Amino acid sequence: MVVQCGTPMIGNSVRIEMANIASQLVLCDIKISAGINMAFGKRLTLSPNDASSKYSPTGAVDGNTINTNIHKCSGMYANDRNNKWMDVDLQQRLDINLVLLTLYQEAGFLATDFTIAVSNGGTFKTIYDNATDSRPMPGIFLSSKGQHLRIQQMNGSSHFTVCEIQVFARSMQDRLTGVCTSGCVNRWTGKDGMCNKNCSISMWGEECEHPCGQCSNGAPCNVSNGHCKTCAAGY
Repeated sequence: MVVQCGTPMIGNSVRIEMANIASQLVLCDIKISAGINMAFGKRLTLSPNDASSKYSPTGAVDGNTINTNIHKCSGMYANDRNNKWMDVDLQQRLDINLVLLTLYQEAGFLATDFTIAVSNGGTFKTIYDNATDSRPMPGIFLSSKGQHLRIQQMNGSSHFTVCEIQVFARSMQDRLTGVCTSGCVNRWTGKDGMCNKNCSISMWGEECEHPCGQCSNGAPCNVSNGHCKTCAAGY
């Protein structure tokens, strides 16, 4: 069973509860997804960039959140006194709502005095300042639009090391094409995710072209596949 939220929801716990107290609740697996990490595998730019360093040039966008191996992280040494930054090109303009940073485990590495900024190819706009913002790390809930996400260190005398950058966002492409990327609500359907057809309780399909079978108690069938929860007696 897949339960898809019609609108983004923020929380730290999920309860699954049976409606009938006389029945059993037995689950073999539960998966909860915050969406797709839009930073995975994208181009990462470091400044200053030292090709001979022990850091990985792609470690912060390789999907590995282990923070105990510095060779799997991206970063720059503290001996360069200039402010350092790393920029992830998300390759499309996105509605960014959550940034997760996995920092290197040892003390003396990036933990304070940094900012997060976004850009659409021009000037960067700061959307998070670790020195003044009360939002906790490593999960930062944001509401910003941009293609480039930059993490900039404000203290040039410290190491700048990030093991993984995860950016959870909603593509703005659906606003241009009309496609509902999160699926349709209620009995709305349509070809190619357009959600422009509202099926009656007796019909199903992309164009509401198929009649439902005999569902028990006259219940509607599933608008996507025509399935009944249970069949009427004899069917």
